[in-house]
Amino acid sequence: MRPRTAVMILAAGGSARLGRPKQLLEWNHTSLVGHAIATASASVANQVFLILGSEAAQVRNHLPDQYSEMEIIVNPNWQSGIGSSIAAGMQYLLKQKKLPHAVLIMLCDQPLIDADHLNRLIHGLCAGNKRIAATAYRKGIGVPAVFLEAYFPRLASLEGEHGARDLLRQYSEDSLVINAGTKIMDIDTDEDYDRLREIADDQP
Repeated sequence: MRPRTAVMILAAGGSARLGRPKQLLEWNHTSLVGHAIATASASVANQVFLILGSEAAQVRNHLPDQYSEMEIIVNPNWQSGIGSSIAAGMQYLLKQKKLPHAVLIMLCDQPLIDADHLNRLIHGLCAGNKRIAATAYRKGIGVPAVFLEAYFPRLASLEGEHGARDLLRQYSEDSLVINAGTKIMDIDTDEDYDRLREIADDQP
């Protein structure tokens, strides 16, 4: 049976290297954050929610109309690092009456990640005997990654810059690793943005 899964989209960062909110960069007739929401919503997950921080009001105001009522958590401590945003999202989840069996953590600045990869992670976790399914990187594993509820307390206690990758490194033996190829590329600079748009344009 597929675990009831919630997707946490991390979109709280300050985009210091880009110089403007990367969440609002145009992508696929919407914004990066709008595209991430659409991708998560197209997956087999049961719930999608968004973590905002830097420029939260601006990002919220620019969400596509169809997502205006979605669940949004604003992390007031976003400047302390990605770990605090994950913890804020998990603390929100843990207060819900119907707790999901798993949480999938994804970033809003990896626009080549698609619903197919998210589904492979969710189905892979369901089919195997691992409690984590994570994405392969050249140096280790990272997000998108889905965690069964046994790891919820650890995720809820993350702090500062110690994000999911640190947890994945610690529990790599309990992780199913799935390759996403070039889909893992993210956007930190204008050069990254231009390169990923070229890749997307070349795709069928």
